[in-house]
Amino acid sequence: MNNKQAFVDLLSEEYQQHLAIPATQSHKKRESKQFIRGLMTASRLLGVSFDELSEVVGCQSNQVSSNEDMLEVPTYIRENIEIESL
Repeated sequence: MNNKQAFVDLLSEEYQQHLAIPATQSHKKRESKQFIRGLMTASRLLGVSFDELSEVVGCQSNQVSSNEDMLEVPTYIRENIEIESL
């Protein structure tokens, strides 16, 4: 297994653990979210594409626990809108 795939697997596991955190533990959920954002940023350095990242979070998108969590995802990603460069 190459480093990129191992990293994607780690990210997927961390994301699943994040979804399992109850909404009542908001501090722990917030820390987990920040950690995952850092992993996602680092994944770009390893050559992970946006499509691959979308697969990691997309397969779990039905498990979003609250409207607040859903609003954290930018609209252009939620609505699958492509942004064209100027």
